Amino acid sequence: MTLPKYLDVKVGQAYYSIKQDNGQIILIPQVEDYFSSAGMDLRQYEDYLPEGGECHD
Repeated sequence: MTLPKYLDVKVGQAYYSIKQDNGQIILIPQVEDYFSSAGMDLRQYEDYLPEGGECHD
């Protein structure tokens, strides 16, 4: 598939594709682990803590 250069897509990047009923095509980059690639430690946010608010490493 050819994509416009302004989208800045890396050559060889793999994607999951979803085609909607209205014809839209959604591309989602494939990564090994979405949580490790996010670069975000969710333990610092109360909303993501387990019941009781304790956090165990």
